[in-house]
Amino acid sequence: MNSYSEKAIVTLLVALLLVAYASCSHHDDEVDVPIESNPQVEKMLNSAEVTKLDCVSAILKGEMVSQSDLQRFYPQKFVMLSIMFMDADESVQMENVDDSFFQKTALVSDWDDSYYTFELKGLLQPATTYLYKIRLQVDSIFFTGRVKSFTTDSVDKYLWMDVVERNFTSVKLAGKGYVENMIGKNSIYVNFDEEWPPHFVNATQTGDSLTATIEGLWPGRTYPYWVTASGIHGTLDTSKRTFTTASPADYIYIDSPVQTTSNSVTISGSLDPEVFARNNGISINILLGTDRDHLEFDITSGGLITDYRFSKTIKGLTPATTYYFRVGTLWFHGDSYADDFYTETLSFTTSE
Repeated sequence: MNSYSEKAIVTLLVALLLVAYASCSHHDDEVDVPIESNPQVEKMLNSAEVTKLDCVSAILKGEMVSQSDLQRFYPQKFVMLSIMFMDADESVQMENVDDSFFQKTALVSDWDDSYYTFELKGLLQPATTYLYKIRLQVDSIFFTGRVKSFTTDSVDKYLWMDVVERNFTSVKLAGKGYVENMIGKNSIYVNFDEEWPPHFVNATQTGDSLTATIEGLWPGRTYPYWVTASGIHGTLDTSKRTFTTASPADYIYIDSPVQTTSNSVTISGSLDPEVFARNNGISINILLGTDRDHLEFDITSGGLITDYRFSKTIKGLTPATTYYFRVGTLWFHGDSYADDFYTETLSFTTSE
């Protein structure tokens, strides 16, 4: 028998005991006390507060009317204590919520002469605000306390993975996961990319620690990613975050300042030899223009890379004019892939 079946049986027994206590034989001091004039019962209905909270569960505890007082207040009556709760959105005002709004109920989980407890296990959604009321049923009459609220935790509080290492085509992530007590034995994986269905890789779990490596990525690209834990009692997803792979363009270094005349510019610089090991003898590319958002490819000759250095002179420019430019060259990944990567946009102004 699983824990949920056992809990259901315990809840039923508690409910039957509550009815039995309230239905015991009369004593001389037994009186049927209306809720409106019974401060003990009113306090019971309004005292429930959250004592434990996570993404999908909440435990609430309140002050209980003693068994002997229940027998006196409601002799020979069917008495039941429950909680009503509902998702709250921005349009819901607590003072305007009546009992008909509440879509969900749960019976009391445990109680004694001092306290009662409600356990809403696996019944809630992460990062969600709930309104609740405690309800007392006496035969066919219902009495309720004030409307209160609580908000469940975000999954990100219990499950996360951060990028700890990145290169041009892969990233390594590491983090923590504390969700087994919420959804049972689970597997954890990292979803990434905007395609549907998304790509994913399984995370390695060592105790509460998580690691994962994503390979086969594109250089200089930003990817959305989120972490999923899938267990026997449900699935939890973290919020979406992003990572960006390293760009070869970050390893193109431009000499500063660039050398200008009234009608020309010489743009020079160097390449990281480890990143651009195969680029000697290949031309450097320059995008140039006076409109930052519409740069044109320069087709003038020159600008070969030698010993990981380059220098290119562009003539025919207009005096006293600001130009914008980006420098790029091919980056090779193995023998099957090569593409142009460009630096961020820089600027210079020709002399008069």
